[in-house]
Amino acid sequence: YTTLFRSRSEERRVGKSVPSLIHPPTGCPFNTRCPFAKDICRQEIPYLKEKAPGSGHLTACHLVDSGEI
Repeated sequence: YTTLFRSRSEERRVGKSVPSLIHPPTGCPFNTRCPFAKDICRQEIPYLKEKAPGSGHLTACHLVDSGEI
């Protein structure tokens, strides 16, 4: 599978910082633990979209939508 992280250990670090369910972050629910988060990620929730037409691969990321990653 494809990953944005350089190593499996880096990928695991992102997953260990779970935000509060009582006081979730604004915007994307991953913005507090994503190393690529930008201002838009902290302000708006991204919509779930198909990454490429007909691919069946769904993503909800502002940076994927903008082509940055």
